[in-house]
Amino acid sequence: MKKHRRRIVLLVTCLVFSLLFTSVPAEAADEVYLTKPNGGEVWLKGNTYEIRWDGYYNQTFAVFLSTDSGKNYDISQPVASGILGSCKWTIPFDMPNTTTARIMIKTTYFTSKTESIAVYDTSDEDFAIYTPAPTVPTQFLVTAGSPTMIGLSWQDNSNNEEGFVIERRKKDDPSYVVTIKTPPNATYYADEGLSPYTTYDYRMKAFNESGDSPWTPVGSATTWMVFLQAEFLLPPAAPSGLVAEALSESEIRLTWRDNATDEQGFHIERNGIRIATVPADTQSYTDAGLALDTTYGYRVRAYNGLGDSGYSNQASAATDPEPPPAEPVPALETPPGTATVIQLYIDSVEYYVNGQLRTMDTPPVIREGRTLLPIRHVAEPLGAAVGWEGVQRKATVTLGQRFVELWIGQNQARVNGTDQPIDEMNPSVVPLIMPPGRTMLPLRFIAETLGCQVEWDAVLRMVTIIHPAP
Repeated sequence: MKKHRRRIVLLVTCLVFSLLFTSVPAEAADEVYLTKPNGGEVWLKGNTYEIRWDGYYNQTFAVFLSTDSGKNYDISQPVASGILGSCKWTIPFDMPNTTTARIMIKTTYFTSKTESIAVYDTSDEDFAIYTPAPTVPTQFLVTAGSPTMIGLSWQDNSNNEEGFVIERRKKDDPSYVVTIKTPPNATYYADEGLSPYTTYDYRMKAFNESGDSPWTPVGSATTWMVFLQAEFLLPPAAPSGLVAEALSESEIRLTWRDNATDEQGFHIERNGIRIATVPADTQSYTDAGLALDTTYGYRVRAYNGLGDSGYSNQASAATDPEPPPAEPVPALETPPGTATVIQLYIDSVEYYVNGQLRTMDTPPVIREGRTLLPIRHVAEPLGAAVGWEGVQRKATVTLGQRFVELWIGQNQARVNGTDQPIDEMNPSVVPLIMPPGRTMLPLRFIAETLGCQVEWDAVLRMVTIIHPAP
C-alpha cells in the first residue's frame, strides 16, 4: 500500500533543531492507510458505501475520485469527507460507468504554527462503478382481448431501465421466435395480428446498459375463437352518447351508452391511442394521471369474438387548470419563547395545531419508510407559503430566507439554490401524486429544512413537528 506525506513548509535546519530540542506529536509520525476501496471492488450507482482508513483519526479527510486509474483527481470537488477513520458516499446515478476508479483521501496536519504536512493515500488498484441491472418486472399478466390480440401488463419495479424485452412463441414451438421491445416505464403492451384460437407463451425482462433483469415466469393465453352468429359475422353495435367531464387537474371521467347485448368489452382511446380495455356492460371510465390544463379527445368502441364495432362519437374535455395559490395561513400567534406544535397521525385526516383540531383532505401515508403528506397542512401554520408549477411538476415551500424546491418523482431537492438529496440513506424517497391528484411531499426533509424538530411515536403512529426546533 502506498503511503504519502509531503512537507509544505520545511527547512533542513529547522528539522534538525526540532528533532533535537522539540517533540512532534506522536500522530504526526504515523502514516495514513486507505483500506477501502483498495482495488477490485464493484460498487453500484445509487447505493451508499463506506470509505475507511487507518491513522490520523482526529483529522478530517476529504475524499476525491479518479476515473482514470489515479492519473487525475478532481481536487476542486470532494465527493465526501469524514473523521475517525471513515465516511459514507452515495454514488450518483448520473456518473458514467467505469472500471478504472480510485479514491484519494487527503488532509493537512499542522505540526506547528509554521509547518504542516499534507497527509494522503490512494487506492492501490482500480475498482469498478456500474449502473445496477434493473429489477425483474412482476405481476406479469397475459390476457386474450380478441381473436387476434393478447394484452400484456406488468409492474415496473425499476427506475433505471432503458426498456423491456418481450418474447413470444406458439405453445408447441420449442423456442421463442418473436422479440418485442417497449420503451422505459411502460406497463402495458397489446400484441396484435395473432391467429384466432391459438395459445401463445410470453416472457419478459427489463434491460439497461449494465445488463438485463431475470426473465419473468412464462405467461400464456389463447386468442378467442371466431364463431358464426345467425350465419353472418356480426360485430357488436357501437356505443353512443359519449361524454367527457373533467374531475380535477389530473382526471377526466367518461360515460357512454351501451347499445349492444353481445359485446365482450370496450376499447377506450385517448387522442387516437388505446389506453384501456374494460369489461362488457361497462358504461363509465376515469382516466387519471393527466397533465393539468390540457385538452384530451376520446372515443370508445365495443368488441367481441367477431371484431370491433364502429366508434362512438368523439368527446373532448380539458383538465382543470392549476388552482390559484391559497392565501398563506398566518402562523399561530404564540407567546414569546414558545413554539408551534403540530401533531398528526398516519392514515388519519385529523391533526392538531397547538392543541386545536383541524382536518386535511388526504391523510399522511408511509412510503419507502418515510412519511408523506400534503405539505400545505404543516407549512401554512408555520407561516410558510406553498406553490406549484405545473409545467415542471415542481412544488415550492418558502419560509423567511429558506426556499425549498422539489420535483415529482425526483430524489434531489434544491434549498436556496443548492441541490441536495431528499434522503441520503434512501434514494427511493421522492415526492408523489396520489389519487385524487394530491401532491404528497416528504415531511421530515421539508420540516427540518424549515428549522423544525420532527419526532416519531411508533406506538401511536404519530408525528410531532415543533417550530422553531428547541
